[in-house]
Amino acid sequence: SDTILDASPAETAAGSVHVITKFYQPYTDSASDSDYVSLEIAGQDLRDPTITSSASGYSDFSSQPVFADGPEYEDIRQGAVGDCYLLASLASLAQFDPGIIQQMVAPLGDGTFAVRFYRNGESVYVRVDGDLPVRSTGLLAYASLSRDGEMWVPLVEKAYTYFRYGQNSYSSIGGGWMSVVYAEVTNQASGVKWVSGTESELYEYLRSHMDAGHALTMGSCSTAPAPIIGSHAYMVNSVQATDSGYFVTVYNPWGCDGKSWDANYSDGLLTLSMEQVLQSFSAICVCMA
Repeated sequence: SDTILDASPAETAAGSVHVITKFYQPYTDSASDSDYVSLEIAGQDLRDPTITSSASGYSDFSSQPVFADGPEYEDIRQGAVGDCYLLASLASLAQFDPGIIQQMVAPLGDGTFAVRFYRNGESVYVRVDGDLPVRSTGLLAYASLSRDGEMWVPLVEKAYTYFRYGQNSYSSIGGGWMSVVYAEVTNQASGVKWVSGTESELYEYLRSHMDAGHALTMGSCSTAPAPIIGSHAYMVNSVQATDSGYFVTVYNPWGCDGKSWDANYSDGLLTLSMEQVLQSFSAICVCMA
């Protein structure tokens, strides 16, 4: 049997210890193939996914921290691939259940990292290295490092290019549903509610889930008016009931507002009336973790 020598009782009790018996194999199941992902932790140069025309190549970011001060929704800043559904979901989990994110990504000590997803109720560990796609300027082409230099977001994004459809490309992760990501990241139930009803009913639905600690995201209509971007995913940050009515604050995974709306364009937060929510959004996704 496996013996864990350096884990504390608290780490074990919290579910922070993972015994990995195999890694996900994106390219081959043959252990003799050069693209086979070995359990040997020896700093191997792992084959990278195919990039899009927005990137010019890869650069090594393995010296950056995975987490500096724990995952936060502000760490999410989308790049030049249409995976808002993935990043909005990660942002919501980082706010409402950051422990899930911290247990999802682990450095292996050799410049490679294990990223855990779930499929059919089983843990799937994807091993990636610290090579990330960059533009000709040297800046990251897709998801950015956090403002503190943390790399957990682009690592998860890279791992997802392998895991999602097995197509091993950044183009393959464009477009999707937040409810699917919730299940793949947490192994817990998720649901979708179509936006309808009265303002008070919608407020109570959002408030009840937030009070229960559930992560929430919303998908916008293709014809959503400003300041909402059409066909885009947002994290639900908070809800407010005031004398003036009901309001929802959402976070744009771009890391900026997207369209001019308030005095702080660069924080990504937009406070909307419930009437605007009913006009601009088509679906709410909730994670029951």
